[in-house]
Amino acid sequence: MEKEITRQEKIDAYLLNQMSSSERAEFELQLDSDRELQEEIRIQKMIVEEINDRESFLSLLDQNKTKKIITRKIWRAISIAAVFTGLLGFFIIQPTTTSNKEIYSAFSDIQPGKIEREIVTDPLRGEEFIIPGLPTTDSEYGIKGLDYFEREDFINAASSFQQIQNIKAYPDLMLYMAISQLKSNQTSSALINLEFLSSLENFKSADLAKYYLSLGYINTGKVLKARKVLKEIAKAKGTYATKASEMLLKMRWF
Repeated sequence: MEKEITRQEKIDAYLLNQMSSSERAEFELQLDSDRELQEEIRIQKMIVEEINDRESFLSLLDQNKTKKIITRKIWRAISIAAVFTGLLGFFIIQPTTTSNKEIYSAFSDIQPGKIEREIVTDPLRGEEFIIPGLPTTDSEYGIKGLDYFEREDFINAASSFQQIQNIKAYPDLMLYMAISQLKSNQTSSALINLEFLSSLENFKSADLAKYYLSLGYINTGKVLKARKVLKEIAKAKGTYATKASEMLLKMRWF
């Protein structure tokens, strides 16, 4: 243990420019032939240089999850970065009390816009609801899906919406389907559909699709993607900007 501490202290002194000329020359000679030491210096220098950019910092941590890097060493590098940047408070105030699962649960109660329905009279079946513009069969599946959605039966809602032919032509219904999928743990399908809807031009509910996309990322632990989307929502200052800002403050960053 003493050897490791001495090694880290040398790294600290090297990064903080606290070595004499002879000590620095000796250390750099060792650095030339020690690949493990080179890697430690590389990582810690990157943290020092990029600490002002939270996304870079998070990406760096994510990249090194699979590498044999001692967490304590990473945090020592952070403390060095704080000396340079004065951003120690940034780490102290990181949210740690609200889990991302809790955030998903607390913020996933926004309802999509109402789908227009009309009452028509069928000679055989009497009065019934239809969704204007949809073929008869698709309209029936859409009505069923909306009824299930309102009862919070999201599994059957998703199943009903999925029966609609070419649902991409009906983005409002597709949003209901994607949210139903998200709420019934069909997360991979939900994310694909929400990503598609978020990218649609002239779709009036694209901002809500993006909002639920961020929730899907949060719920699956894709924190960096979630933060990117939430920052876009907050910056746009639209309907969901306040909630996006609240989530950014509450969510865990790693």
